[in-house]
Amino acid sequence: MPTHIDTHWVDIVPPPAPAHAADPLAIVTFLTLLLALLAVAIWLYRRPRYRNRRTLRRMAQALRSSPGDTTSVCFDIQRCLRSGLAQQRLRAIAWVDANPTEWRDYLDRLTRYCYSADVPGANEVDGMIREARVWLERKAANC
Repeated sequence: MPTHIDTHWVDIVPPPAPAHAADPLAIVTFLTLLLALLAVAIWLYRRPRYRNRRTLRRMAQALRSSPGDTTSVCFDIQRCLRSGLAQQRLRAIAWVDANPTEWRDYLDRLTRYCYSADVPGANEVDGMIREARVWLERKAANC
């Protein structure tokens, strides 16, 4: 005995398949590249030099917005340099592309700003932060 579906719905045809479906190999390649880029970004984010350059940039922005205790900022610069260069004794660092006297002069100024009775100005400390970021970008022989 014929049913209602057999008599009234015979002319319905399913839609055709899409012209081109996504290639599974392309999807896997895209996801692999995405994961590789994510891994590189995480690796760069956690590298001490990169992390400390970012910290110094934030310190400079905070110093420009509200100049406060510049002596403590100088101590923070020393801490960032020690951490970023992975050296406790900053004077022991030998540089590949820099004159050693430049490094010693920079450290002398930074030490003087840290331990001087006169509080350094915000402009001087901002300059020290900029120089610290440059030193973190340079290549040290023993780091």
